[in-house]
Amino acid sequence: MKKQFRNFEDAKNFAQQLGLKSVNDWTEYCKSGKKPEDIPSTPRKVYKNMWKGYGDWLGTFKVANQNKEFRSFEEARKFVHS
Repeated sequence: MKKQFRNFEDAKNFAQQLGLKSVNDWTEYCKSGKKPEDIPSTPRKVYKNMWKGYGDWLGTFKVANQNKEFRSFEEARKFVHS
């Protein structure tokens, strides 16, 4: 029988209420035995169609370095000189 998890928004709200700041904090929380059964320890797999990263999941809105987008050199120079 496949596990039933909370819907994405409810699970994300639960995770954000914990006040965790990083994926490492999330991993430690999952190992602690305190996580409810209906919250996945690997939310990026369970909610892969809605997943935007741990910054979104935990409410920190941090973006992983490999996912950051930067302005072009020309746009950045124009911004700096403005």
